[in-house]
Amino acid sequence: MVRSPDRPDFATLVIDYVPKGWMVEVQVLKLYLNSSRNTAVFHEDCTLPLRKKIVELLEPRWLASVAISIPRGGRD
Repeated sequence: MVRSPDRPDFATLVIDYVPKGWMVEVQVLKLYLNSSRNTAVFHEDCTLPLRKKIVELLEPRWLASVAISIPRGGRD
């Protein structure tokens, strides 16, 4: 199934981490998330790279992320 911009899916992303030194600014995170907004990919293809990027850049002491997606649109 390919998702298109005319039938969007919605997701809630929860990122919980204990910083080691650096923290993510909310505005920067929002801009990063919105940069992949109109791509026709599955949520897993967006959330896993985000988690890896946070670990790579911030090296947090602990990190947990959960993506809850709510598909919306017609059947293919």
